[in-house]
Amino acid sequence: MSENQEANLPSYVKVQNYILEKCKSGEYAIGSRIPSETELAQMFSVSRITANKAVSELALMGILKRIRGKGSFVVSPVPTDVNASQAFSAAVITNISEGKKHELSSFRILPSCPELAQRFKLPEDESFYEIVRKNINSRSYVSWDYSYIPCSISPDLSFSFEQMKDCYIHEYLKFLPGVHPKFMKIFINTPCFSFLMPGMERFEDPSGVSIWSSCIYDGNMNILAATFTLYSLSDDEVPLFLFSV
Repeated sequence: MSENQEANLPSYVKVQNYILEKCKSGEYAIGSRIPSETELAQMFSVSRITANKAVSELALMGILKRIRGKGSFVVSPVPTDVNASQAFSAAVITNISEGKKHELSSFRILPSCPELAQRFKLPEDESFYEIVRKNINSRSYVSWDYSYIPCSISPDLSFSFEQMKDCYIHEYLKFLPGVHPKFMKIFINTPCFSFLMPGMERFEDPSGVSIWSSCIYDGNMNILAATFTLYSLSDDEVPLFLFSV
């Protein structure tokens, strides 16, 4: 990675890269304790919230284990591809955050998308509905949701712009006949697939954009829909997730 690329990384990713490099070199061996979040915040001149985000994600990826009152410890080797998505939650129901506003930006059908088809474990020629929404929170912070539903699930979504503006995909799927969403998995550090490149162009600095994604499953763990959220955050704007389980 070039110096310019490194400089453009979000602060929490820089903290993560530091920890991952120490693990890779063996300086942070399995079982060893890494610096505290307060120490990491001081080392990188960032907020403790940013340090917490860096450590939390590495714990969710299975690299670290956090023990209350003792600290965070290395529990597994660094993954071969540290940019690979890592699932950290399943079977959850989300609550819509108060103060968030959704704006439906576009809706279209992708005739085929092999990358999506592979993720959904469907034939390469599968078509997908693409639903793009702009999210604005109470502090006027903007993120973008790119949602995809296989056309084979429903030949006609009976698309309602008003419904899509006010509910999440897992709620909207319940309106479709014969479709029964049951589980959700959320992934962090999702790669930027080619079909997301138009979304990256919505940001002034695409190099500072991160992606997290969620997949909705039926009772047989077949994927019904996938949403990719693109966001660019400063140190004091760390995304928080609220789940009721």
